[in-house]
Amino acid sequence: MPGGAYKNKDAAAHRLQIDPALDESVGLLACDPQISGGLALALPADRAAAFLRAARARGLNPARIGEFDRSGLIRLA
Repeated sequence: MPGGAYKNKDAAAHRLQIDPALDESVGLLACDPQISGGLALALPADRAAAFLRAARARGLNPARIGEFDRSGLIRLA
Protein backbone atom coordinates (compact mmCIF):
# COMPACT_ATOMS: atom_id res chain seq x y z
CA MET A 1 0.00 0.00 0.00
CA PRO A 2 1.42 3.41 -0.88
CA GLY A 3 2.55 5.56 2.02
CA GLY A 4 0.00 8.18 1.00
CA ALA A 5 -2.80 5.83 2.07
CA TYR A 6 -1.59 5.94 5.67
CA LYS A 7 -1.30 9.74 5.53
CA ASN A 8 -4.81 10.03 4.06
CA LYS A 9 -6.21 7.68 6.72
CA ASP A 10 -4.55 9.71 9.48
CA ALA A 11 -5.91 12.95 8.00
CA ALA A 12 -9.46 11.54 7.88
CA ALA A 13 -9.31 9.81 11.28
CA HIS A 14 -11.70 12.29 12.89
CA ARG A 15 -14.38 11.44 10.27
CA LEU A 16 -13.56 7.84 9.38
CA GLN A 17 -15.40 5.00 11.12
CA ILE A 18 -14.32 1.48 10.14
CA ASP A 19 -16.26 -1.55 11.34
CA PRO A 20 -13.86 -3.51 13.58
CA ALA A 21 -14.97 -6.71 11.82
CA LEU A 22 -13.35 -5.48 8.59
CA ASP A 23 -9.75 -6.15 7.73
CA GLU A 24 -7.49 -3.10 8.12
CA SER A 25 -6.78 -3.23 4.39
CA VAL A 26 -10.37 -2.12 3.64
CA GLY A 27 -9.80 1.19 5.39
CA LEU A 28 -6.46 1.65 3.69
CA LEU A 29 -7.99 0.89 0.29
CA ALA A 30 -10.61 3.58 0.89
CA CYS A 31 -7.77 6.04 1.59
CA ASP A 32 -5.49 4.91 -1.23
CA PRO A 33 -4.39 8.00 -3.19
CA GLN A 34 -4.20 5.92 -6.37
CA ILE A 35 -8.01 5.60 -6.51
CA SER A 36 -8.91 9.20 -5.85
CA GLY A 37 -9.92 9.64 -9.46
CA GLY A 38 -12.29 7.73 -11.65
CA LEU A 39 -12.78 4.60 -9.57
CA ALA A 40 -15.16 6.25 -7.11
CA LEU A 41 -17.91 8.75 -7.75
CA ALA A 42 -20.90 10.27 -6.01
CA LEU A 43 -24.32 10.99 -7.44
CA PRO A 44 -27.82 11.63 -6.10
CA ALA A 45 -29.43 8.52 -4.59
CA ASP A 46 -32.40 8.74 -6.95
CA ARG A 47 -30.05 8.33 -9.93
CA ALA A 48 -28.02 5.39 -8.57
CA ALA A 49 -30.14 2.57 -10.00
CA ALA A 50 -30.16 4.06 -13.51
CA PHE A 51 -26.40 4.62 -13.37
CA LEU A 52 -25.76 1.03 -12.26
CA ARG A 53 -27.94 -0.33 -15.10
CA ALA A 54 -26.24 1.87 -17.70
CA ALA A 55 -22.75 0.93 -16.50
CA ARG A 56 -23.57 -2.79 -16.51
CA ALA A 57 -25.01 -2.48 -20.01
CA ARG A 58 -21.58 -1.22 -21.07
CA GLY A 59 -19.82 -4.22 -19.57
CA LEU A 60 -18.70 -2.55 -16.35
CA ASN A 61 -19.12 -4.03 -12.88
CA PRO A 62 -20.07 -1.10 -10.61
CA ALA A 63 -20.99 -1.43 -6.95
CA ARG A 64 -22.87 0.90 -4.66
CA ILE A 65 -20.61 1.20 -1.64
CA GLY A 66 -22.31 3.76 0.55
CA GLU A 67 -24.34 6.89 0.88
CA PHE A 68 -24.05 10.35 2.34
CA ASP A 69 -25.91 11.50 5.41
CA ARG A 70 -25.82 14.70 7.45
CA SER A 71 -23.30 13.37 9.99
CA GLY A 72 -20.24 14.21 7.88
CA LEU A 73 -18.74 10.84 8.81
CA ILE A 74 -17.26 8.26 6.48
CA ARG A 75 -18.49 4.84 7.59
CA LEU A 76 -17.05 1.63 6.21
CA ALA A 77 -19.05 -1.44 7.15
